[in-house]
Amino acid sequence: MDRSKSLDEYALSQDPSGVIHVRVQQLALAKLLVNVHKKDLFLLVTTYAKLGEAYLASSYFEQALDHLTTALKLNGSLFSQLDATKQYHSTILTLLGNCYLEAGNFKDALSLLEKSLKMNRQIMGEKHESNGKI
Repeated sequence: MDRSKSLDEYALSQDPSGVIHVRVQQLALAKLLVNVHKKDLFLLVTTYAKLGEAYLASSYFEQALDHLTTALKLNGSLFSQLDATKQYHSTILTLLGNCYLEAGNFKDALSLLEKSLKMNRQIMGEKHESNGKI
């Protein structure tokens, strides 16, 4: 996992297209680790979400939606296995909501952001500071 953290730090030091390039490489590596070396599927979830977030930051909404939706589906399949997936589900919903918002689809954005807030409140509590980020 140290290499993944190093790649995250490196990605954050790049311009937007550089971030996408690093995240695409991370996704390829994560697919290899999960599918061949049987590493935890949550690694793939977070990698898809990070690539989706990078696409969102560069206003590539279609690509962002594709990767964030994949992350959401994979993450949903892990609910019964990992507690961290429930909190991360809220994060992915927020990113998807922001993507729809940026793309001008306000109805879907509102729906996703409301789901994210509801889920976050259930997990973290009504007054948790993370509710303000949604």
